[in-house]
Amino acid sequence: MTGFLAIVLSAWLASSSGLLIEGMVVGIVLGIILGNSLRLPASLQAGLAFCSKPMLEAAVVIVGFRMNFLDLAGIGLPALLAVLISVPGILLLAILLGRIFRVQGSLPILLGVGTAICGSSAIAAVSPVVKASREEAAVSISAINILSAAGVLVFSWLSYILPLTDSAYGVWSGLSMQAVPTAIAAAGARLGGEALASGTLVKMARVAMLVPVSVVISLLAQRGRQAEDGAPARVSMPLFIVLFLAAGIISTLGLVPEPGLKALEWLSSTMLVISMTAIGLSVDFAALRRSAGTALGKGAFLFLILSVFSYFWCLFFLNR
Repeated sequence: MTGFLAIVLSAWLASSSGLLIEGMVVGIVLGIILGNSLRLPASLQAGLAFCSKPMLEAAVVIVGFRMNFLDLAGIGLPALLAVLISVPGILLLAILLGRIFRVQGSLPILLGVGTAICGSSAIAAVSPVVKASREEAAVSISAINILSAAGVLVFSWLSYILPLTDSAYGVWSGLSMQAVPTAIAAAGARLGGEALASGTLVKMARVAMLVPVSVVISLLAQRGRQAEDGAPARVSMPLFIVLFLAAGIISTLGLVPEPGLKALEWLSSTMLVISMTAIGLSVDFAALRRSAGTALGKGAFLFLILSVFSYFWCLFFLNR
């Protein structure tokens, strides 16, 4: 029930105030408030466990139908190279920051995928792969969305100040902004449509990187766990990641009609909101508060580095 309330509330906020608030964020916030204000009956624990893991994994599989690997081929070589450099580069930087500042657990990699690929959806997809805690998933999604909302305001202000053509500005927005809605909003700050078109295309190319990145992270995470256990290395990955990859291939081949894709997009979004709400209901607010500052600081640094790199790339290679 709380998950559906989050969906309705996020839709109302978006339509009435223009705020780009994802349902997952509203779900997490509502869950945290209710979970830390009320004593939840023990009978709910089995349902919360189901929603926060099996349902989340099923939602990730369905998210695969949003992917289209042809987007990578349609953005032009300079923009494609920027995507192929920036995505792994930000992930490696996130891991390096985690080691330098001794950030334990999965928070660095979650902030990395959220910044480098597609915000909340990327974090939701990778969280079960790296066995992230509920607090890590909640704080990383919250931090990324706060920074993404702030980024829209900054990019909109800079849209007519920086010496970029409409197309180059759109690519810069698509390369830099975390979530799809905020990337589109930032690119659309330039009137005329050219920036919006190029920004959307580049952002969807970054989204397409979620599948190969999830596969690589899954293999590396399993290899790390096997090394800790002293078990022989085996190449395998969770079933939901295999199905996620298969869904992306099916979508790219055009085997699902457009109405079916729309229905699957709605289903995956709804399931993700419910899963994130269940995670929020299980989050310890004290533990969340301890890591909130770290997440915002590291996330802001990653966002800044990605934006600066993308800007100069667009200035030198795409500003024509």
